[in-house]
Amino acid sequence: MSGNVDKIMAIISEASGIALDELGPGTPIGDAGINSITFIEIVVKLEQELDIELDDEALDLSRYEVVSDLLRALDEEVGV
Repeated sequence: MSGNVDKIMAIISEASGIALDELGPGTPIGDAGINSITFIEIVVKLEQELDIELDDEALDLSRYEVVSDLLRALDEEVGV
């Protein structure tokens, strides 16, 4: 996963408006300003940039409390 973590974090930063240096794996999703609409934007960008397709179950924002939960799910889902 480490090869794509920087790219994933940059996508989250861009979509959420949180500066990359203020965003970390322990950042709560809500504190990052990620709501359901922002989350869909992030997912679409991730799928495009990483050439992946996420399972519908991975699209449930309520599964993620902190950014590392999303990173872990991406790794489990598609091995990024």
